[in-house]
Parts: sequence; structure tokens; C-alpha cells
Amino acid sequence: MAAVGNVFPSPAYADDVKADREIDTLVGHLGSGSFQQRNEATNRLLAMGPAAAKALRRVAKGDDFEAALRARCLLNLFDELLFVGADVALEVSPAEAAWSDDVALTVVVHNRTKSPMRVPFDTAKRLEQLPRVAREVATVLDLSDFLEVTAPDGRGVELYVDDINEDADTRKIVLLRADTPVVSLLPPGDSRRYVVRSINRAFARYRMLAAGTYRLRLIYQPQWDDPELIKAGVGRVESNSATITVTRAAPKELTESRSAAGLRLRRSGDVLTAELINLTDRPAFANVNLGGSSTAPFATLIWVVTHDGERWEGIPPQRVARDVKFSRDRFLAVKPVAAVEVERVSILALFKAAGVTAPGPTTTIHATYSNQTSAAWQRLVNPARIAHAQAAKVLQKPLPAGVLCTTVHAPPVAVQSP
Repeated sequence: MAAVGNVFPSPAYADDVKADREIDTLVGHLGSGSFQQRNEATNRLLAMGPAAAKALRRVAKGDDFEAALRARCLLNLFDELLFVGADVALEVSPAEAAWSDDVALTVVVHNRTKSPMRVPFDTAKRLEQLPRVAREVATVLDLSDFLEVTAPDGRGVELYVDDINEDADTRKIVLLRADTPVVSLLPPGDSRRYVVRSINRAFARYRMLAAGTYRLRLIYQPQWDDPELIKAGVGRVESNSATITVTRAAPKELTESRSAAGLRLRRSGDVLTAELINLTDRPAFANVNLGGSSTAPFATLIWVVTHDGERWEGIPPQRVARDVKFSRDRFLAVKPVAAVEVERVSILALFKAAGVTAPGPTTTIHATYSNQTSAAWQRLVNPARIAHAQAAKVLQKPLPAGVLCTTVHAPPVAVQSP
């Protein structure tokens, strides 16, 4: 693998002596009587980076006011720049994958200078102390300001982050990163590998749902006050372009859905089964703890019978008759575009509850599922205030992250006869 993209477009020197001579010459021009020569020297020293720091510190203490002022400004800028003297390369594995496969991204940063280099990553071992999900989110967030991901159609792919309130450690690390960006020092001649185990399928991710080739680059361009410096690419670092080819796209029901879930009814003889479909791109959980009302932590499934212009809605007699229980085991895992059973009902029992004795061509049944219970909801609720004793006990332990919180309606099913 070849790393490309030196931060500063300085020429390759045969030895350090030649570099020092040019630096001394440029530093001498900082106090030139020519405005143009002063500016050219300033920009050239800026492009050379910390290699010029020693000479600039000497000038900053001198008697030449103009030269000392420019030298101090340059030294201050060096303290803010990232990737000064870096070679950066991206690696992906595998290079070809289906939309549902995890793709790992590795960023390799090498400091080719004789000075410590500022990098926007945590080079210490602090991240190792975090749980896996929070650690991976932190790494992706550190990269996101500099990582450019382009979809097969040429459009940029934005970073997508699930609800941070779902996980206390993840919420903490996200808020910490927002308030205080991470900057570490990479020793001279050292290299670091920053690994994201899944750049496309984790809690914080770049979703790659369409088939085709995605391109990834790390780009850093300081936003100078002088637009000419930006135009000239002073301080710019650019990695190689890594490619990921998605060989199998996500199903249309996932990519075209505006909801996190769907609801469908399946009929078999006299029985209708309501199934909740996960329409997110990540594994999730479905709350199938059904209560008699929509009060959390229970989910609700309301059945609706329409007949001869009349409408009945409610819960099936079987649910009214049984004791309402709440269990963590009834938060069911469901893969993307897969479905789990929420409830089965007898069509005849629904007709009896609705007062339908002779179903006709216009008789239909549909259902509405609603759930607001999640790990994020749980963080805001005091279990002691939950009236259902069994539910209050269950909620003393954390719920799984990724519970589908949604209200969805199943299309009506014609039921002229059971």
C-alpha cells in the first residue's frame, strides 16, 4: 500500500543543511522592505511547517518588530495545524461486500518529520477502557470531520448516528467529543493505525445501501483567513482513495421506507397474524409486551373491523381475558427487513366483538401497532412510578438498545368469510 498526500508541498531536500539554508533565507525576508517579499516568505514558511519553528522562535525574540510579529503568528498557527508532515493512507476490508456485510476501515498515519505531529485522534489507550460500542462511535466521530465518502451516483454520504440516548456510555462520549475535540501528539517517525471495525453498519456509520462503488478519502485543508492560501492548498493533506464495491443492494422496502418499521397481517384460515417488520438497516428489537392501552412500557396493538359503514376498534377478547404480563424476553430481536409475530387473533372472535354476524364484500380488518418504550425512554423514567409491579421490576435493568419506537398501520385485509 502506498501512502500519498504530503501535508505541505515542500520540495524533497537532499539533506537537512539545504533545508536549513532555505529556512534562514526565508526568515530573513520576514523583515524585508518589500511587502510582496515579506508575504511570499511568510507563506513559504507556513508551507514548510514546524521544520521552521526553531528559526522562527529566534526571530520572534528579535528587535525587528515586523519580522517578530510575523514569526509569532506563524508559531501560533503551527500550534493549531493538524497532520503537519503526515503521510496518510486508507485501507478497507473487504473491498467487495453486500449492503449487509461489515466493512472495516483502517487509517494509517505516519509522522515523517522530526517534530511531534498533532492528530485529531486519541493516540493514548483511553478508548480501550470504553465499552465496544462507545469506543467505535468515538473513533468514527474523530474521523468524520475529515472523511469524505462518495456514493456510486457521485453524491456525498453523510454520517448517520443512532439515538445516542440509547446507550449511556455512547451519549457521554458523543457529548464529550462535541465540547472538546480530541487532539493527540504523534511522536517523530512514528505511525499509528486507527481501525473502525464497521464503517457502514455500526452505531455511527456511513450507510452504503445502493449497489456500486463507494470512494473514501481523508482530506484536511486548514481554513486560512487568506483565501489564496486555501486555493494554493497550503496545509492540505489528502489520503489515497479507497474503494468499496457493494455487490448487492438493500431491498427496496428498506431504502424507500420513511418509517423505522412496518406492520402486515397474514391470514391462515380463521387466524390473522400481525407481524412487525424492521425497516432500518441495523438489527433491532420489537416490544411485543401488549397491554390493554397505549401506556408505556407496554406496546399496543389495536384491531379495527369495518363493516357496512360501521367501525369497531379494540383489543381481542383473548387479551382482555388473560393476565397482562411484562417480560424482557418479549423484546424480540429482528434483523433488517425481517419480521416478528406480535399477536394472533381469531377472525370469528373479532367479528363477535364487533357485532358482525354476516361479513360482506366491504368487511375488512386492519391493525395499528404503537410503541414508545426504549432504552432512551427508560433513562427518563423512574421505575418506582410505574404502576405495573412486574414491569417496574423488569425496568430496573437496562433494556436493549435499538427497540423500534414507532406507530404503524397494517393495510386492511378483506374478510368476507372467515
